[in-house]
Amino acid sequence: MARPLRRQDLTLTVIVVLCSLTSVGAFLLDAFGLLEMPFTISFISLPALLVTLVVAVWAGRFGRQHFLRRLYIGLVAGLIATLAYDAVRAGIMLAYPGDFNPFRSHPNFGALILDTSPKTSAAHIAGWAYHFWNGISFGIIYAMLAGGARFYYALVWALALETATITIYPNVFDISRSDWTFVSVSFIGHAVYGLTLGVLGREWLTHQPWPRKIWQLPMPNLARGLS
Repeated sequence: MARPLRRQDLTLTVIVVLCSLTSVGAFLLDAFGLLEMPFTISFISLPALLVTLVVAVWAGRFGRQHFLRRLYIGLVAGLIATLAYDAVRAGIMLAYPGDFNPFRSHPNFGALILDTSPKTSAAHIAGWAYHFWNGISFGIIYAMLAGGARFYYALVWALALETATITIYPNVFDISRSDWTFVSVSFIGHAVYGLTLGVLGREWLTHQPWPRKIWQLPMPNLARGLS
């Protein structure tokens, strides 16, 4: 009986990982001139998000607790890691003299999604929503594939994402790779994202027992998360 259960978990994992990739995939398809974001967000990414929700409900009803735990912790850890990422960048922005803005790409994302000007309020809202969607999606992908691996795997994952970002962003948003302030702050932010994701993922998926209610995650032991 154990093998079919593992195969089912593997199938669910593949489905969720592919669905999670569609958020950033929408931007990549637009960046390479293949499909525009209004189409991919509407007809690929949002339906994929719905599929993930359906899979989560199905997994809960049929007792796929190990799979559901990784999915939920990936979501929560991804959200917290994204908040930490933004908090570090916001702190640097406040401390840095001048008009440096590490968040200037967000309204550009919103403009691509809505096919409007990045100066509109709608573009800012859509861009920030898309930013958190990506951060959570990357957290889910990591938890699905790496589980409770040591924290530095998440750090490598985050820095790989940042390398891809620096490779693609300049071609789309007119951000210079020689803008060392933006690049260095972006790398620092991604390092904090990866460290947070790795510590929380390792602590909650390796050391902590599964709570009676899925939303009652205990406070993490950071020392164990860094082990």
